[in-house]
Amino acid sequence: AYQINDTITALNRNAMATVLWAALPGPKMLWQFGELGYDYSINYCMDGSGNDDCKTGPKPIGWSYLQNPARVNLSQVYQQMFLLRQTYPMVFNKGTINPNSVLKQTDTNLKTLLLKNDSIDIAVIINFGVSNTSVSISLPDTGYWLPFILNAENKIGFVNKNKAFILQHMDTTFSLPAGAFRVFIHPKRKLDPASWLTNITIMPQSTKNIIRWTSPRSDDSTQFIIEKTSSGDEYIPLGRVRGSISNHEYRYTDNNPSTSSTGSINYRIVVINRHGITQGTGNTQI
Repeated sequence: AYQINDTITALNRNAMATVLWAALPGPKMLWQFGELGYDYSINYCMDGSGNDDCKTGPKPIGWSYLQNPARVNLSQVYQQMFLLRQTYPMVFNKGTINPNSVLKQTDTNLKTLLLKNDSIDIAVIINFGVSNTSVSISLPDTGYWLPFILNAENKIGFVNKNKAFILQHMDTTFSLPAGAFRVFIHPKRKLDPASWLTNITIMPQSTKNIIRWTSPRSDDSTQFIIEKTSSGDEYIPLGRVRGSISNHEYRYTDNNPSTSSTGSINYRIVVINRHGITQGTGNTQI
């Protein structure tokens, strides 16, 4: 059963509130060790009691919280949300908030926040309730979306563990377990292909094609989506390769390299990360 007074659940609910708080435009103020789930009252006294006279008095130091993985996960939620704000300051200062977002929603359990500007769309979807639910929502745009932070069953997955997906229609439905939240980003800032994709080579073999490339600027938010077309028109996603700040050499194997009547296959690598999106192409004759 979903118990909100369980410590790990409470910390994840703190993370749930954090993504909404951090996504709402405007300045933010954070009290000491709040990013680690500080659980001493502002009225806590160092003798263990509590009253208003201790409001501005000393409080216990929370460095021991760094030994608790659930508290570290919470601090990473703060870190990632502030990193997003730092990367796209304009969307949090002058971006457009969907009028049907959280500010006008009467459901106290289900909250959504949609932000958009010319560089990025951001969707925050939260189930504050204690039972499973689903939400139908119209996202601002189709195309590739990157799950920036996902949470379900007290497990938080950050962008380096999540899979980018392609949205064919803006109207979509998400299932949300109790206490679950989602932060999706749709980067629209165009990146320079030469900075993100170099040395693309395709090595045909008897039953497969191996695509290799270098990404000098890849980081932990980067994903490479390999697409293929046999007609030269519509590209179909084949698979995804996660990027890393510590590794810049990548490969993907196409185990079903069927050819067209012209005998050619075109591959394309789509790069998506918190910085933006770009495309590069490599071709081979089969």
